[in-house]
Amino acid sequence: MPINRIIATPDALPKLHCAEIDKAVTYLSHRDWDEGVDLLQKMIKKANAEDGYLARFKHFLESDESTLLLRELCEPFGDYMKSSERDFRNSVNFLDTAFGVSTNNDDFPKVYKCQFEALKNADYVELNRIRYEVTGYEEIECILHYKHPCTGIEYAKSIPELRSENDGYRLIKIKPVIFI
Repeated sequence: MPINRIIATPDALPKLHCAEIDKAVTYLSHRDWDEGVDLLQKMIKKANAEDGYLARFKHFLESDESTLLLRELCEPFGDYMKSSERDFRNSVNFLDTAFGVSTNNDDFPKVYKCQFEALKNADYVELNRIRYEVTGYEEIECILHYKHPCTGIEYAKSIPELRSENDGYRLIKIKPVIFI
């Protein structure tokens, strides 16, 4: 999904806000949360059309208390609390997560200049919506070693094999969390 198709015009939002929106859209796209992207498009369209909504949208992007402000911004598009609007509630939650991850994580998204760097830093590879643990990577042969999460069966396939046998693949890096 092209990210630039939903970015607000530079006159409507400062460059910093557009960068935050870019990061959120990148996160939503990586998670395949298209409903969140669609809702964000509606919000940006409304922000470009209405000055009052634009001011509230800017305030949301600048605020740490984003969850409640986001729900208020989404009210013109649906009722978050209404039990029959589960898809709408999911879309709002997707946006809340995306903005939380992207604005509170300076190195999101992590961009690597070569495939080997990305692969050697990946914890998991997602193939056809199944997440496999990466156990190693052979740089010269471009072979990825990974194991099935339930069976523990180990696989070793080249990157071209992964591409041809699956609907693409996605590398996932999980950062460790330390509790004090």
